Amino acid sequence: EIVEIEEEKPNWFLLWFGQKKVLLTALIGMFFFVGSFFVLLSYKWISVSIADKQKKDANQVTDSAFIILHLKNKEFTLNLMDIGYDGSHTETIDKIALRDWFEGVKQQVTVSPKNADLEKLGNKIVPEKNGYTLNNNQLETWIKNPEQIINEPQELSLIVTKPAITKDILQRVTKKEIASYTTYYDTHNANRTANLKIASRTLNNVVIFPGEIFSFNQTVGKRTVQKGYRIAQVIVKGEYNEGIGGGISQVSSTLFNAVDQVGLTILQRFSLSPKGTFVPAGRDATVAWDGPDFRFENNLHMPILIRVQLA
Repeated sequence: EIVEIEEEKPNWFLLWFGQKKVLLTALIGMFFFVGSFFVLLSYKWISVSIADKQKKDANQVTDSAFIILHLKNKEFTLNLMDIGYDGSHTETIDKIALRDWFEGVKQQVTVSPKNADLEKLGNKIVPEKNGYTLNNNQLETWIKNPEQIINEPQELSLIVTKPAITKDILQRVTKKEIASYTTYYDTHNANRTANLKIASRTLNNVVIFPGEIFSFNQTVGKRTVQKGYRIAQVIVKGEYNEGIGGGISQVSSTLFNAVDQVGLTILQRFSLSPKGTFVPAGRDATVAWDGPDFRFENNLHMPILIRVQLA
């Protein structure tokens, strides 16, 4: 029996598809391989780039580094590069130079307080005035931690400084007597008496502030005829002579003995009397305009007032 065998025809679609499948698979595999390699390289490049940027940021040097301070309409600027700053590490700043600069700013803005003033009792009292200076705590913080204010403008903080002598203190200066001394003179000696009165009137009610130095000659001034002084007996080199303003050494000697009771610092005194007259021997304070002077310092914490009375 003859059996007819039907020849099997190839399925070209399947064959083509099979071939393409292999090719496609190969292409896809290659794509993933190349893609993975590219991604790996890209990741490495990105990682290196980021790391490099971070390294540059860490080592970056600041081009400008200033301390800028303001006080009202004033500005104070310091370029930290001028005192050693490397732009990155604040420990390179010369702290001594930085402190000196701050002290310079402090001196420029500091206003010293002014005591109330009274030249003589009975005159109008000039009221006191407060002073101002920088806040030292603020300055110390900035000196220790300058990185807090680099290129960040800051407003200066002021504190008030009070004067030692106020108007109220001067108004009470006559309330307490701390020392007194009395000497006697001959009222019949008209010229000498006139000189005593003029010098006493000039000296009366003079106020001497704490730390102030008193000079009898500078306070009383030169003894001249124009001021009313007369010729009277004076002591020159331990001997009695005649001269303008003779006799006023009694005023300076009386003042010395009162001052000495309080313990004020005597800076200059000459004992030139040949013998005790209006004061015990050795207790005089001889003065002359072009010669000896009587000077002392008020070493108390309060002002003192000189009162001179002639009976």
